[in-house]
Amino acid sequence: RIKPTFGLSYKSNLRIARDCFFDRPDCVFFGKDVFVNRKCQFHVGASNNAKIEIGDSVWMGMDVCFVCPTHDIGTPKQRAGKATYYNISVGDGTWIGARCTILPDVKIGKGCIIAAGSVVTNDVPNNTMYGGIPAKLIKTLN
Repeated sequence: RIKPTFGLSYKSNLRIARDCFFDRPDCVFFGKDVFVNRKCQFHVGASNNAKIEIGDSVWMGMDVCFVCPTHDIGTPKQRAGKATYYNISVGDGTWIGARCTILPDVKIGKGCIIAAGSVVTNDVPNNTMYGGIPAKLIKTLN
């Protein structure tokens, strides 16, 4: 892996369009031949254990948001309880459409398509297309 000056780790040929946000660039890892479109966000949070791992040949549309932090359910006085942090991973060859949100503790398999505007709340098996809110199986891909 190569460590560029702005703190991201990647293999080779990482292309990041303008206006992207990384709250913890040291906890985001990219494979080779990855394209990150404009205004994507990578939120790892305050944890030293959580990370976002993006495989090889992954492309994502604009405004994709990865969110590792969440909260336990608190009391009626404050429902956002203790902060918790989970990993997110995206398998090789996956295409994530514009304005998708990938929530904590999600593993997207290899060769997947995530339809634009989807909210991914659960793991996505290899070679499938998921879409919707929450994202559900649309079809299996060859």
